[in-house]
Amino acid sequence: MLPLARFWTWIGTAYVPALASGIFYINNGPHRGVLISAGYLGLCASLAVGTILAVTLALYVMKARKSADPILAPPNTLFEDAEHRNRLISWGTVIVFALAILVGLIGFGNRYADSRIHLWDKTTPLADSFTASRAAAYAKGCPKGPCFAMGQRMEDKTPAEHVAEYVLYWTDGFLIFLCLSLLAALTFLARAFRQPHEPPKYTL
Repeated sequence: MLPLARFWTWIGTAYVPALASGIFYINNGPHRGVLISAGYLGLCASLAVGTILAVTLALYVMKARKSADPILAPPNTLFEDAEHRNRLISWGTVIVFALAILVGLIGFGNRYADSRIHLWDKTTPLADSFTASRAAAYAKGCPKGPCFAMGQRMEDKTPAEHVAEYVLYWTDGFLIFLCLSLLAALTFLARAFRQPHEPPKYTL
């Protein structure tokens, strides 16, 4: 169980400061197209980390149930170990990690929702809304990329660096896959919490 707790602590602890810097950047960076691309990457990362944390927590809960551990939350191995547990720290860490994932999904998701698909070398979007610009991109098709950008890449005749290409089927398809993965992980976690406690095992 301790390796799961260490992995849980390491992933969540690494994500929290990355989240803070990412949210600051997408709200204070200089170029809208770059910020939209960063929002997409942050949203992908938040969905992936949320999936990993949910699965890790579910596995820990299942093992804790089998061993009749009174604390189902993994220890925060920065402050606890298997022998010295504190419910407040353990469950507080679960809450902090869950809130961090929620903030990431909302913050990065809101930024990515500003996306309007542009032709790769044009300054105006294909349409003035998230869904309409994607519908226009699919209607045009892309025989050979790069064809589209997530946001405005060109300023006059100068391209901005780090504006991500919008690849038909793959860009939003990957987001949908990550969303389904997170939903599956949360379902797995809910089932783990619903499992009955194993009775304490006594040796005579």
